[in-house]
Amino acid sequence: MNFKFLNIATKQIHCYNIHSMKMVFLAYATYIAKALRQFDYTQIINTFERNENIITEFANSFVKRFDPNDDFSDNQLSSILETSSLTGNDLIIFQILERVMIATVRTNFFRPSSQEFIVLKLDSNIARNGSKLKFETIIYSDTVEGIHMRGDLISRGGIRWSHRENDYPVEVMGLVNAQIQKNVTIIPSGAKGCFIDKSQNSTPATGLKAYDTFIRGLLEITDNIKNGEMLFAESVKSLDGIHDSYLVVAADKGTASFSDHANNISKEYNFWLEDAFASGGSNGYDHKKIGITSLGTLVATKHHFANLNIDYNEITVIGVGGMSGDVFGNAMILLNNIRLIAAFSHSHIFIDPNPDTNKAFCERSRLFKNTLSWKDYDQSKISSGGGIFKISDASISLSQEIKNLFEITVNECSGYELVKYILKGKSDLLFFGGIGTFVKASHESNRDAFDNDRDLMRIDANQLRVKVISEGANLAMTMQSRIEAAKNGISLNTDAVDNFSGVNCSDHEVNLKILFSSLGIEERNTLIRHLETEVVQMILVENQHRNIGVLHDLILSQTELKNEYVELIKFLKSQEALSENFSSGIDLTRPEICELMSLRTHYLKKRLMNYQFPHELYDNYVNDYFPKELCENFSKLISNHLLKKHIGITTFLNLLIYSMGSVAISILIQKNFSSDFIKNIEKIAKIEEIVNMNIDSKNLFCLFVLVMYYNLRTSFLNKKLEQNKTLVGRVKEKSGIIYSTQKLILDILTDVIEGTITIEEGESKLKNFDIIV
Repeated sequence: MNFKFLNIATKQIHCYNIHSMKMVFLAYATYIAKALRQFDYTQIINTFERNENIITEFANSFVKRFDPNDDFSDNQLSSILETSSLTGNDLIIFQILERVMIATVRTNFFRPSSQEFIVLKLDSNIARNGSKLKFETIIYSDTVEGIHMRGDLISRGGIRWSHRENDYPVEVMGLVNAQIQKNVTIIPSGAKGCFIDKSQNSTPATGLKAYDTFIRGLLEITDNIKNGEMLFAESVKSLDGIHDSYLVVAADKGTASFSDHANNISKEYNFWLEDAFASGGSNGYDHKKIGITSLGTLVATKHHFANLNIDYNEITVIGVGGMSGDVFGNAMILLNNIRLIAAFSHSHIFIDPNPDTNKAFCERSRLFKNTLSWKDYDQSKISSGGGIFKISDASISLSQEIKNLFEITVNECSGYELVKYILKGKSDLLFFGGIGTFVKASHESNRDAFDNDRDLMRIDANQLRVKVISEGANLAMTMQSRIEAAKNGISLNTDAVDNFSGVNCSDHEVNLKILFSSLGIEERNTLIRHLETEVVQMILVENQHRNIGVLHDLILSQTELKNEYVELIKFLKSQEALSENFSSGIDLTRPEICELMSLRTHYLKKRLMNYQFPHELYDNYVNDYFPKELCENFSKLISNHLLKKHIGITTFLNLLIYSMGSVAISILIQKNFSSDFIKNIEKIAKIEEIVNMNIDSKNLFCLFVLVMYYNLRTSFLNKKLEQNKTLVGRVKEKSGIIYSTQKLILDILTDVIEGTITIEEGESKLKNFDIIV
């Protein structure tokens, strides 16, 4: 694309900015084609080249808009198009370009780095004509492309090395939506980013260099904090008008070993988060060593089998992943008594038709310890008829044992076909621990899975024959396939519920590092290591509570209160928070309940964060977030934590959701009490005084939570994990009591509102019941 015609008559622009300006428009063309998926990239570029004068005027407008020395902040793009002779697709393309340029709120164009790469920060709501995302940041150079998406100002999530050159923004969109749901229970909202290495011969070295460019691009336009003062990024005009200094990245596919490198860049930029910038580095919690994501996923797995009355220690398993992987590898070590009959990674297939439990566990442990793949498995430890096969093989001869195991009638098949036979096999558990979307609904096409690389290995949900599915990996199934599988009797959650312990662990690490920022680095690191066991324990207890909260909602949705779920779904659809093809609310499945809980929590959290609470109202809940010994020894640091409000409100809201399920709260809010919502929440948060308050009879929500409080603070929140082992079974056994208690609460509160009983009488009745059973 020739940009020599660009006539930039601005003194502040140097000659090298012609190349920078070229990258700006190539970045916009890439975003329109690959993120918005409107028009082919080549068609967009050809349109730009056919209309040199208009591109030049757009370029001038861009320069004036972002020149730090120019007060000009408006633009005249619309007038440019109005006076042009553009028609047809050319006009539409420039109208889209106009919208995306108007959506651009920051750029590094006036920083020296623009010679190497261009960064464009977009307001997603404007760029996409409505979006649940807050911001998207584009990084573009001759050798690197990437995009970072955030659900809110305070957001975090992994950065992955993508190989989906033509649709990597679509990949990130799916991941960030899942991350936003997953992050509703932690402090930040969800974020995801990815980059592609455009080197002709991509290698680990060029991939690291591409990652380096991507990370620098993000930091180039991010604000900083120094001595408690917020500093805008230098030479960056911030048209968003807000301080934007919270940027936390994490390891993801292809970047697991890059955290220390990112933290070194953070130090180079004197970024205020220092090595909290990329969680999981040398001075953080090693997720693979701890096995935190697998531990959390297995809490959900045990929950499913307890409900099914199946002995967890004697299950057969089909797996997706390799033993060198964090999630899959750890899970297959933690599940030491299982019978793993088959598994596959991105390259190899493992089949052991009749495994010797002890031999298989020892061999899995050896692979995990030495970071080896399935091809390194000692085949003498595999039972008769089994073996290791390449997925890429066009033809694999099948033993009689394999044919019997998976009920195959042919004598040979390709590696891709064998993967599908495995996914369709009978087993107690299907454990997803590897990258890829392997299951779609029977009414969906492969396109709906947004994962072209797995098209030849994907099956339909109605072909699954397992009892339980655990999604230790993200996006292993489409949402519609989860619903279909659940309707066919399979017990499963969503990935956002199953594997959120990893992000929870990273969040605790980041907030501990922020808390200890005034300490010496050695003292801080010693404290963080010392607290690891308690942090992990707290996270696993929260995993258990979250699954119980889902069970509460599932039970309630199957009672007379199902109509309330119908109303909730209608409301969420009206807010465009839920897709139109979501169930009507009749006979909701567990995956639907998981998504409703996440969406409801997200909605309530945003409302609470937008209100200016006095800090006294959420102090106690801030303390509940941190290990107990910190509250005793570092109370002053906790009271001054930068994210104190976020921590307090998130912790408070989680207590409500986990103890009662989301619908009980939703019922009250949706039934015409939303106008008093904030006023009631303020009273709820001041929980220590609420018992002695003269509560107005209209404060239904306040009275409702008063009852929960008695249970939460005294019997539920502070229980250790081992004391809760039988709680899932008790919830199932006493499902009738749960419903009866909920119904009683609603009846009493209605009587209070109608004035047939007094507040005191209502409190007296309510205090006699244990809501959490």
